[in-house]
Amino acid sequence: MTKALLLTFLGLPLLAQTAANTHFPSHVRLAHLELGKTKAMEINRALPSATVNVSELAPSQFQPTASFGTKPLEAAPAGRTLYRWSVASVLAVNAADAASSWHGQEANRLVAGTGTQFGGTSIAIKSGFVATSLVLQHVVLRHRPDLYKRMAWINFGTSAAFGGVVVHNYQVR
Repeated sequence: MTKALLLTFLGLPLLAQTAANTHFPSHVRLAHLELGKTKAMEINRALPSATVNVSELAPSQFQPTASFGTKPLEAAPAGRTLYRWSVASVLAVNAADAASSWHGQEANRLVAGTGTQFGGTSIAIKSGFVATSLVLQHVVLRHRPDLYKRMAWINFGTSAAFGGVVVHNYQVR
């Protein structure tokens, strides 16, 4: 069975005509035929049948369709941009807290590690807490996108509290 007959059998007469009438090497024709049945069906719906002359077509028959490989745009969940800004504020204030605590006495024994001085171990512990918090939020928000705004305000509140800690750390020095 030739490629043109196979394509006609599959319901793709336009591609069948193209495959039969082109004078390209077979690997080039095959590359064009690898579109898959669904993409080829979209082409068939967008173009008129092969028996119609171009001069007979009315402009209303040409309706633009979505380009290949694009998905329709989905509306972003309410509060997602606000949440992203809140994550940025959490990361920034935690970096400021680490900078203000560096080589100082750490009052929080959980973050201080083995000694009482804030150092590399303390940064690793603190970063682990922040990362765990953000990963948990990500998991929750994948299942409950309606909570974006609430999580954002929780993050902003946490940032404000840590901002107070940063101010305190610089006043103590």
